[in-house]
Amino acid sequence: MGYPQKEGGEESQSIVVEQLEENTVSQDRLVLSWWKLQLLNLCLCISLFLSTVEITVVSTAVVPISDALHGFSKSPWTINAYLVAYGGVLVITAKLSDIFGRRSTTCVCLVIFAITSIACGVSQTIDQLIVFRALQGVGGGGIYTMVFVILPEMCTPAQYPLYVTIVSSVFALSNLLGPILGGVISDRSTWRWIFFLNVPITAVAIILLFFAIPSHFPYARPRRTVGFSVAALKRLDIPGTFLILACSTLFITAIQEGGMGHAWSSALVLGTLISSVCLWGALLWWSRYQATHPSKREPTLPWRILTNRVAMGVLMEAFWVGALLYTAIVLLPQRFQVVNGTTPLTAGYRLLPLTLTAPVGSLIGGYLMQNMHQPPLYVLLGGAIIQTLGAGLLVSLPSNTLEFAKAGYGYQAITGIGLGITSATVVMCAVIVFEERDIPVGMGAIGQFRTFGGSIGISVCSNVLNRSMLSKLKSQLSLAQISSLQVSAGSINEFPATLQRVVRLCYAEGFKRQMICLTAFGAVSIVTLLLMLERRPRRQH
Repeated sequence: MGYPQKEGGEESQSIVVEQLEENTVSQDRLVLSWWKLQLLNLCLCISLFLSTVEITVVSTAVVPISDALHGFSKSPWTINAYLVAYGGVLVITAKLSDIFGRRSTTCVCLVIFAITSIACGVSQTIDQLIVFRALQGVGGGGIYTMVFVILPEMCTPAQYPLYVTIVSSVFALSNLLGPILGGVISDRSTWRWIFFLNVPITAVAIILLFFAIPSHFPYARPRRTVGFSVAALKRLDIPGTFLILACSTLFITAIQEGGMGHAWSSALVLGTLISSVCLWGALLWWSRYQATHPSKREPTLPWRILTNRVAMGVLMEAFWVGALLYTAIVLLPQRFQVVNGTTPLTAGYRLLPLTLTAPVGSLIGGYLMQNMHQPPLYVLLGGAIIQTLGAGLLVSLPSNTLEFAKAGYGYQAITGIGLGITSATVVMCAVIVFEERDIPVGMGAIGQFRTFGGSIGISVCSNVLNRSMLSKLKSQLSLAQISSLQVSAGSINEFPATLQRVVRLCYAEGFKRQMICLTAFGAVSIVTLLLMLERRPRRQH
């Protein structure tokens, strides 16, 4: 048997083993031919690459984009807007696919992604780009969800380890190539091609999708319950989806703006922060209400997941992994460009020790869980310790020089291995901790918590850097010079040489403080793993 069984819980015996074995046991499940399976696998790999590379490809292009659109102080939102929308639609997309069908939902997500990519490419202001990036995140998040919803339905239990490894490798590859592609495109052409190139590749994915599966996939015959109708719309949890998006956006806005453009005691920051907390409470109440008042509406975030201690441990680990992974991929290229004066392409190359070792870590995590049958708790604990150690070592790098110490590349590698182990393991252990009926939602929730963690991490660290810069430079620069830095980091090159060094060293100190934040994220991730403690830890068999 290729799939795990839960070791407790009233409905644990019907875990993903039964879901996947329906491919071969149930006559109502569609069994794909070999060549259609390969077409579908290729479609999923292309789609996932497009969806996830958009998170990291901008990391090395943030400086040239913000310089061109005159909005360096708002540049974190070019990534956060995508992440917030991306995470906000993960769970609801899984629900939509249950109602309207896998192929239709996937196709709509791909079309949204293509259209908004064009819109991002033609943006003329930083505010326009932020809005279009948010809309692009809707398509990207939907694509991510559909890949992991379709994955266990397209193959048999014996094939699943192979295909989940392939898809996980594509996810790691997108993190690896994203910064490099962003650097190459920004250096050799215009950053706008970062978005325009998505369109033809998305078209290929749509064509493959229609060749690979029928509209009624994963069922052998069309079902009446799948399709656009008023009854189908009534199954959607619109209030739950709105609450998730609203509380996430407001919280990130408060973290991003607090102490920067507005004081922490200002009406804007306090208002958004308090509103966010109230909406989080409303979301919990709504999930609880739906659990005690059953209806045709299918909860976006079921109460049974929120009250499952082990499942929440996995979700919290996904949150802190996202905070570490996405923040590191964004911060390090900025440091290389602003402090060390490298080009976007060189910054991408300098990030390779982190992005190259992350796939290695994913393979290690997969081997420990699937081949050695180690409990995911132990694998996650090992990965969390390694990634925290790597981040802590990055803190030790000197900030009184404009050179990046060679040891820093080794520290990146340590961090990357830890992040690879934890990133892969939180996905693979989903089939162990979630009930069968909650696996699609659980997969979406893992992605949602990971991207939300990334948004929070980037916002916190951006705030730390900006506040550090302002406190150190207000006695060194004029208000006009500080304003020019907030508009464009490239304005450093217009300062006298001695002042350039002062500014770059201030940035170096700010980046050091950011690494302290990453280390704190890692330390908290170790603590939250206590939620997964069991007398008999679950494992894959």
